[in-house]
Amino acid sequence: MFPATNRIRTFFRLWCTNQPASGSTEHLFDRKAYQIAVAAEVVAIYTVSAVLPPFGWQIYFIQIVEIIVGLHFIGQWAATRSRRFLDIAGGMCAISAIDRPPKYEDLREC
Repeated sequence: MFPATNRIRTFFRLWCTNQPASGSTEHLFDRKAYQIAVAAEVVAIYTVSAVLPPFGWQIYFIQIVEIIVGLHFIGQWAATRSRRFLDIAGGMCAISAIDRPPKYEDLREC
């Protein structure tokens, strides 16, 4: 499993890149592209939470939610045109996709 500290460090590095913003982030939350991305994110997470358990795939829930959250940064890019958001989306999706789910024994200890 990709250690949490490495995951946080990678996301922080992606966020802190010294790339100039190509668009303004002012009133980001009022923009349609961002609102659509957030609405799609909520629907996707709800759908995944309903679909995975019947197939016994709930162990992948965290990874899939991380990918969904990563994809929502594409909506932020669409709203601002800041390349930083594409870097974050790609990083989150890549790390979440290659991470292995926890072993069942690890989950029982929680």
